[in-house]
Amino acid sequence: MGREIASAEKLHMSQLLSVIPGNHLLQLGKDSHDWLPASRIMYKCILEQQVSAAPVSAIAGFNQLPFSNEMFEVVILPHIIDCASNYPAILREAARVTSGEGRIIILGFTSGSLRALSSAKPPVGKLPSFYKIRYWLKQSGCEIEQLQTFFFRPLIRQAMVLNNLGFMENIGKFCWPNYGACYLIVARKKILARIPLSQKVKNWWRYVVSKPIAEPSTRNHSQ
Repeated sequence: MGREIASAEKLHMSQLLSVIPGNHLLQLGKDSHDWLPASRIMYKCILEQQVSAAPVSAIAGFNQLPFSNEMFEVVILPHIIDCASNYPAILREAARVTSGEGRIIILGFTSGSLRALSSAKPPVGKLPSFYKIRYWLKQSGCEIEQLQTFFFRPLIRQAMVLNNLGFMENIGKFCWPNYGACYLIVARKKILARIPLSQKVKNWWRYVVSKPIAEPSTRNHSQ
């Protein structure tokens, strides 16, 4: 089952990353980076929270990223918020290091697959709902532009049975599109429109002239 889910994740992530432009990419966690070669982005960074045998670019906490603001065009969170106790802080940090109009890609398990994954190692905690993820992304200045789920087959361990149920993927996309075992969210960081202070000072007279001039009232005068 795990191999089939990993293959489905690699397929969706590779298709997505192949069309997203940018110069710098950040992935939190080494869960998998098989899809990174599909990206056209030149500079890729993998951040991990602890030392491991797998090659990583840096080691730091996910809720305190050691990068400056708006440094990456793409930030990937593969199964990071599934078992994170303080996932809102991770989303805020991911939004902070994402440049304007950049993308945050979140890959995770839907709450419907929690029972089947209850014996996973390490154990998966209470999975956040789409509503909560959308809320905290909005609080961080991001909006969801794409949300899809995939792997609609039953979570069983028999590989032969899973292969025979491959037709359920096409059926699930149309019949129950929000109930796949895995989800993929693409959020875009919005750019806040700001008027430079120099422009305000330069055009100060427009604000004065545009205001109405008070006129004397004749309401209390006798005719």
